[in-house]
Amino acid sequence: MATQRVFTGGQADLSGQTINELLVGDVVSRHPLKWSTICMRCLAASTALHSKLSDRSARCLGAGCGRDTIREVLAETPAKVRRQQAEKDEAQRREVEATAAARIQKAEAEFTDAASKLARTIRERIATQRDHDAYIDPATLGINMTQAEAEAFNKREAALFVKQNPSFPVTDRNLKALGDYFDRNLIRIVSAKIIAAAVTRLGSYGLLDQPEVKTTPKAQPRPYVNLSVAPLPEDDEPRKHVGLDLLTGEEREFTNFQVEQMSGSEFSRVFRLKRSPAADGKEWAR
Repeated sequence: MATQRVFTGGQADLSGQTINELLVGDVVSRHPLKWSTICMRCLAASTALHSKLSDRSARCLGAGCGRDTIREVLAETPAKVRRQQAEKDEAQRREVEATAAARIQKAEAEFTDAASKLARTIRERIATQRDHDAYIDPATLGINMTQAEAEAFNKREAALFVKQNPSFPVTDRNLKALGDYFDRNLIRIVSAKIIAAAVTRLGSYGLLDQPEVKTTPKAQPRPYVNLSVAPLPEDDEPRKHVGLDLLTGEEREFTNFQVEQMSGSEFSRVFRLKRSPAADGKEWAR
């Protein structure tokens, strides 16, 4: 049976034990009692007093042991912690927003699809079956007419509707669609209000020809043209032209205005101009 060694003074044998990450080895000194140790973290060899090992206050004496942990602790400054927490919160917020946006987009797509299916169903029902939402003019309730009277009444009301709605296209497709609609809903007496309601009902589901939208061309601005005539510069002293008066045969002075009013032949005779033979008859000379 193995027995534990006990040293003088009742001190227990600590060899082989691990205390504060120190693996205790052999005794290296008896007075005072001291043990060899190896640090299990940094593998540094050292010694420790028996008393410190017993009260578990012994620590590794290696210069670099535990420094990384200290750096990590010191690195977690309050500012860094707050920044990391803010980044974490921002990432969570974006994730929540993305999830919510995806759900909204999915819901909108489902709603659009459901609305489209419902519109197609209603359109098919209105076009082929009885419309339970068909409008009935209260003024036509309780009226008794012969077939001829009803036909005459319907024609007058149809003419009134067209007069009130001149943009309504009176096409074969529209007339047939309205007639079939009234027949399916057993409407025999048709007022202008009933026609208007039926046009709105059928037109909202694309069962009628719609009026053409006439676009008015945008008026183009007219180009600016300056038609004013700038006055001719006036000389400080009016020029005088001396020529032959064709009435008296004597020389006299002519103003600029009088010269400008002369024809070519008058001008040549007044100022006695002759054709220059050297210029092939194209120039004049005195």
